[in-house]
Amino acid sequence: MANLFKLLQSRKRRGALWPSLGADFWLVLPLAGILFGVGGEWVTGQVLSRPRSQAQPLAIRSQQQAILTLDILSIQAEIRRSRGYTKVEVTTTNPHLRKLEFEFPELDPNRVAAQIAQELGLSSDQVQRLTRYSLD
Repeated sequence: MANLFKLLQSRKRRGALWPSLGADFWLVLPLAGILFGVGGEWVTGQVLSRPRSQAQPLAIRSQQQAILTLDILSIQAEIRRSRGYTKVEVTTTNPHLRKLEFEFPELDPNRVAAQIAQELGLSSDQVQRLTRYSLD
């Protein structure tokens, strides 16, 4: 390293530092890169393996439910008798939640309407007005 410093000092006096860098500089450069990589890896390993104490452990204390209020445009119920279930698509006015899809293991329209009313929190009259049924 002392030779490199002397070389750089002598080149500064002559005015041609970059064009005439010799082998001394280019041989030291990869060594410096390797040392930097190994040193950085060692420091990273030390930091990541250090134990962290938590003042309070993480725990879920309550379960929260989201309540959505939706303006429903239509309910399309497709009764698929061959497969044994009813597929229901609910179209809303909410720009973030345009469509809801349900599958009920019922084929009877009255039971399907009751399950739709329960899922959406609507009265049976509202469900009857909004629902269109089709058979598969």
